[in-house]
Amino acid sequence: MTKLLELEVKNVVPFKHAKLDLDYEGITVIKGLNKDDGPKASNAAGKSRLVATIADLVLDESPNGKEDPSKVKNRKGKRKNRKEAIRVRLKKGKHEYTVTKIVGKGKTYEILRDGKSTDVRTVKYSQEKIQKLFGLSETQFYTRFYIDGTIPHTLITGSTKHRQEFIVDLFDLSN
Repeated sequence: MTKLLELEVKNVVPFKHAKLDLDYEGITVIKGLNKDDGPKASNAAGKSRLVATIADLVLDESPNGKEDPSKVKNRKGKRKNRKEAIRVRLKKGKHEYTVTKIVGKGKTYEILRDGKSTDVRTVKYSQEKIQKLFGLSETQFYTRFYIDGTIPHTLITGSTKHRQEFIVDLFDLSN
């Protein structure tokens, strides 16, 4: 089982630098205030964007990218002038991993196992290694690991066929 220990981001809008300690048992709820909109305004504080970086790292697609391709294209265009960095520390079995994704003009990854490089040379190999570390399909990830109220849930909005496919994937019943 994979356990997240820490999430750190740099230059991910709206954060110049943010770090979350996740090394505890239980459910994490992120709360935040947008100080520009008043003392009690929580809209546009960056809560969803911060946590969506985990999906961006694991699945190489932000949950927001599922909405409107033009918005994703515009975000990618804005990245060219700066480097975004997403770093996750996690524990799997007896080993601790640090996975870093840097996106700017290109995309690079660094994966450390117990502080030593695993020497990932290509983006594709890095993405495969990260998915193996988490060991979850997209359905499993969005159901067991990351829950976002903005993503319509298949059990509520899907057809009978989609619900069946969801259950088969969630519980890995295809074998």
